[in-house]
Amino acid sequence: MWNHVDRFIKLQENWEKSNIRNFDSEDIQKEVQQFELTVFQLKIRITNLSKEGRDRVLEAHEARIKSIVALMPIIVSVANKDLRDKHWKKIYDKLDQPMVAGKAVSLTELLSFGIMDKK
Repeated sequence: MWNHVDRFIKLQENWEKSNIRNFDSEDIQKEVQQFELTVFQLKIRITNLSKEGRDRVLEAHEARIKSIVALMPIIVSVANKDLRDKHWKKIYDKLDQPMVAGKAVSLTELLSFGIMDKK
């Protein structure tokens, strides 16, 4: 389980801080779905093995995964290699932010601009 948690944290940090223009939303979706499935399977095992029927590490891990799942509509929209500067200009205009052509864009930056409020 620890390897699973560590791998997801590294991916999450990469997705949040790296240039989202370099990602493929379909790849991210597949990875997140696989993490969700594995957590589901781990929960079943933990329920059967644990006296309490739960594991705090697994619960925290599941919460991290759910936080990315909540962002998937945004990720799917912006992690699209077909988006060009003209598309990014429209996105930045909706966010009331200046756009620099060819500039790296991180998910963290878009979130700080309030992209979740502009769906």
